[in-house]
Amino acid sequence: MHDARKNAHAEESQHQPVPPFGSFAARHPQLVVALVSFAAAAALLAPALGTKNFLYGTDTVAHDYVLLLYGWRRILSEGRIPLWCSHLFCGLPLLGSFAFCPFYPTQALFALLPFNTAFTLQYLLALAVGGWGCALWARTLGRGLRGMLFAAVAFQLSGHFLTLVHAGHLQKVMAIAWAPVALACVTKLQRATVPQAALGFSVAVAMQLLASHSQIAYATLLISTLWLLFSTVFAARASLAEAIRRVLWFVGALGIGVGLSAVQVIPGLEMAGQSNRAGGVDFTEATATSYPPREILEYGFSRIFGDTIHGTPTPYFGEWGERIVSDFVGLPLLLLVAIGLLISSRRERWPLALLCAGSLLVGVGHYTPVYRLLYDHLPGFSKFRSPGTYMFVADMALVQLAALGVETLRKEVSVGRDGEHERIPWLRTRWVAALGVFAGVFVLLAAQHVARLVVPESTPVHVSLAAERLRLGAVEGTLAALLLGLATLRLQHLPRWMPSSALNLLALTALLVPWAHNRYFLRFEPLPPYMEYLQRQPHYAAAKRLAQERPVRLLQENALKNDGVLHDVGVPTGYHPVIPARYGAVLESLGYDSATFCRLFAVNFAALDASRSPRESAAWRACATVPPYKIWELREPGHYLTVTTSPVFIAGRSRALVRLKERRGSEVIVEERGSDLNSRAWRSQAQAAPPTARLIGFSAGRIEFDVFTSVPTVVGLAESFVSGWQATDQTGRRYPVFPVNVAQCGILADRSARITLEYAPFSYRIGAFGTLTSLAILVFGVFALLLRRGLGGRRS
Repeated sequence: MHDARKNAHAEESQHQPVPPFGSFAARHPQLVVALVSFAAAAALLAPALGTKNFLYGTDTVAHDYVLLLYGWRRILSEGRIPLWCSHLFCGLPLLGSFAFCPFYPTQALFALLPFNTAFTLQYLLALAVGGWGCALWARTLGRGLRGMLFAAVAFQLSGHFLTLVHAGHLQKVMAIAWAPVALACVTKLQRATVPQAALGFSVAVAMQLLASHSQIAYATLLISTLWLLFSTVFAARASLAEAIRRVLWFVGALGIGVGLSAVQVIPGLEMAGQSNRAGGVDFTEATATSYPPREILEYGFSRIFGDTIHGTPTPYFGEWGERIVSDFVGLPLLLLVAIGLLISSRRERWPLALLCAGSLLVGVGHYTPVYRLLYDHLPGFSKFRSPGTYMFVADMALVQLAALGVETLRKEVSVGRDGEHERIPWLRTRWVAALGVFAGVFVLLAAQHVARLVVPESTPVHVSLAAERLRLGAVEGTLAALLLGLATLRLQHLPRWMPSSALNLLALTALLVPWAHNRYFLRFEPLPPYMEYLQRQPHYAAAKRLAQERPVRLLQENALKNDGVLHDVGVPTGYHPVIPARYGAVLESLGYDSATFCRLFAVNFAALDASRSPRESAAWRACATVPPYKIWELREPGHYLTVTTSPVFIAGRSRALVRLKERRGSEVIVEERGSDLNSRAWRSQAQAAPPTARLIGFSAGRIEFDVFTSVPTVVGLAESFVSGWQATDQTGRRYPVFPVNVAQCGILADRSARITLEYAPFSYRIGAFGTLTSLAILVFGVFALLLRRGLGGRRS
C-alpha cells in the first residue's frame, strides 16, 4: 500500500510542469548560488559603494584604509609594486611584513574604480566568495540547491565572518572566504581522484596566502588534512593505492597553491626570520586574547555581555578585553544544527561536530590544556597568537550542520505527505521541538535569575542587560521550536501545505535572526569628512616647512597612527604587528620617545598636545603651535647620514644595545662579523680631510647620496636594516651593506662615489618566478582537463 502511494506520488511529481527558473537552477546550481551570494553581500554593504559613505572598521581607519591608499597611489604613480615604506618604524618591508597584499586578485579593482568603491568591494566580494564556497562545500556533502542556498547565506550572516567587517580585518575576511572552498575540494578529492578538485584546492590555498593571512591559511591546512585523513581511514572500499593517490594529489595541489602565492609568501618568509616574531610568540602573549568559555553564550544570545561599538548604551563588561565582533548565529540556526546532528543519518555529521568542538577548544586558549599541548608539539602553531581566530572553523561546521538539518526535515516533510515516516526517527524531532519550547519558556520566565548565574559578579545594570538579551534569545528560540513542531504535525485535517510552509519559515527565521543582530556591527560613516581628516593635517605640513633636509620624521602624540605616510612624513612607530627584530630591540632598549633614539634615527620633530612636553624636555625646544598641537625640535638634531673611519666594534647584539645607550655624536657601532669586518682586520687610515656624505635623493626604498673619502669608511643611514638592501655606484660596482648601530643600514666605501642604496630583495624576484611557473602549470592543467573533456565528449 505504501509503495503504491509512493509510486503514484512520484509519477504525479514527474508529470508536474517545472517552472523555467527551477529548470535553470537545477541545471546551473553553482551559478544560481554565486548570484545569490553576490546579491546578499551587495545588499549588506551597498551604502558604502560610492563616495557618500565608507565602511567603518576599527582597523580600517587605523591601518587598512591608509596603507591601501598609500600603496595604490604609489603603484599608479610609479608603475611598480612598492616593496618598502620608509615612513613607518623608520623603514618597513611592505610585502614581507604582510602590510600590503597587491597580488590578491580583487586588489586590481583599485586601479580601475574610485578608491572607496574598490575598498568596499574587497569586503563585498570576500563575503560573496565565502557564501559561494560554503554552498560548494554543502554540495559536495550531498546537499541540494535549497541546502546550498541556506548554507551560503547563513555563512555570510554568521557572526565570526560578517562582524569582522567592524573589526576592520580585511585580510582575515578574504582568507576565511576561501576556507570552505578548500574543504569542498578536499571533500571532492576524498571520493575520487579528481584533478578539478586538486586544482581548486590549489587556488583556494593560493588565495589565502595572497591575502596575507598566514594564520587562517595554517588553520585551513590543518583542518583540510584532518578531513582528508579521516575520510581516507574510514572510507568504505578504499584501497591502499587509492588512499596514496589521494594524499599525493593533496600534497601536489598544496605545492601548486604555495607556488602560486610565492611572490607574496617568499618575501614574507624572508622577513619572518628577521622580524619580532622570528622565534615564535611567547605563550603568554599568544593566549592573551583567549576566548572566555562562558562567552560561548554569544553564539545563541547576541551581545549578552555588551559590546564595544561606538555609542553603545551598555559598554562591554566581559572578560575578553573588548567586543568589537560577535560570534552570534542564533538559537533558530542552532536548533537546525541539533536536527542535523541528532536526526540525520549522514556520516559527515560527526566529523563536522568534531571540527566545531575542536575549534572551540582551541579558541578558549589557556582555559584548557589543549592549546598548551598544540603550542608545545604542533609544528608552526607557536608562531601565531589570538586563539579566537581559529573559531571561524566552528562557524563553518555549524552552518553545514544546519544545512543538513534543513534538508533532513525537507525530505521527511516531502515524503511524509503520504504518511510514510520510516526513514528517520520522527518522534525524536518532536522531542527536540518540545524541549526547545520548554527551554525557551523557562528562560523567558526566569531570565533575571539565569542572568545572575551567567554574570554573578556584575552590577545590576549588567544583570539587567544580560536578562534582556536572554529574553530576546528565548523568544527567537521558542518561535523556531514552535515552527519545528508545526512542521512535524500530522493531523488528519491539517492542510498539506502547512508543514512545508512551517519548515520554510523556520529556515527563513534561522537567517533573519543573525541578519537582524549582526548588521548592528556594520557601520557606515560619511566619507568626505574622513578623507578631509586624512588629507588636511597641519602638523605634518608644519614639520615639513621647518625641516632642513629629508626625510622628515616626526614624534607624535598617538604612537599608533599611520596616516603620516600620506603626507611623506615618517614616524618612529606605527600601527602594525610585524616589524624588523633589530629595530624592535632598539625601540625596547632606548624608548621611541627618548632623545637618544630620536637623534639616532633623525626624528628631529615632535607634535604633541599643547599641554604636554617631550619626555626629555631639556633636549627639545618649542618652535611652532598648530592647534591642538605644539611642534618641538631637537636642539641637537640627528642626521640621516653619518660617516666614520673609526667604527666601534662590538661583539654581540646585546652588548651593542648597551653601548648604543651611551652613544655620542656621530659614533657608528658595528657588530663584529666574519674576517673582513672586525676590530683586528680594520685599520683606520688618515686622510687630508675627514670623510663626508651628502644626501642627493630620497624616496621609499631608494636612497642616493655622495660619499667623499679616499680610505675605508663606514656610512650609516637612519633607515631600518633587513636583508635585501643593495648598494651600487654609477659604474655598477657593489658595496657591502650590513647593520650598524644594531638596526640601521651601513655601507663600507673606500673611495668617493655616488652610491644608490635600493631595497631589492632577491626573495621578491624568486617569488615572482615561482608564481609565474606555478601559474603556467595551473594553466596547462586546466587546458589538459578541458581537452580531455572535449575528447571524451566526442567519443561518447
